Amino acid sequence: MSEEKKKGGNRWQVPVICLSAIIIVAMLCFRPGKNRKITLEKPATEEVVAAAATTPQEEQATQMEAAQESVDLLYGIDRNQYYVYEGDIEQGQLLVNILQPYTKYGNILAIAEKSKSVFDLARKMQVGHHWAAFCHSDASGESQLKYFVYDINSEDILLVSVEGDNISVERKTKDF
Repeated sequence: MSEEKKKGGNRWQVPVICLSAIIIVAMLCFRPGKNRKITLEKPATEEVVAAAATTPQEEQATQMEAAQESVDLLYGIDRNQYYVYEGDIEQGQLLVNILQPYTKYGNILAIAEKSKSVFDLARKMQVGHHWAAFCHSDASGESQLKYFVYDINSEDILLVSVEGDNISVERKTKDF
């Protein structure tokens, strides 16, 4: 009888272990934004410069040197001033899927419409091409899109600038 209890007790171990493994694999594979490389950087704050300089000119020169050292450019934009979200276009991914977390739907439609004359972003995005969204926080703490950059090819990018409801789109050469 004790052998039957042992066999009956072991009967559930294999299914439970298999189910646990499946749940863990599913959690790892299907987490949101798994291919999205996110770099969250707080906007740069002014650093306190030691009052070692004796004249205002020396102090100003020290502050300018500190500001120049802290510049970290991505597509010619100082990434220290923004929260930066990056990724590569995935199969079936649309412009709205990328931009929806960072701006309102009306802005996404305006970006798609304005980009048509420069590079039809809504229709010509290609799998594997890189994108970056530069955002800042508004008064309510929500992330607001300031710039969106899409790598058209190895030489050109599409730069979208958002100032409230004003949106500008331009094609630029990667010279940075």
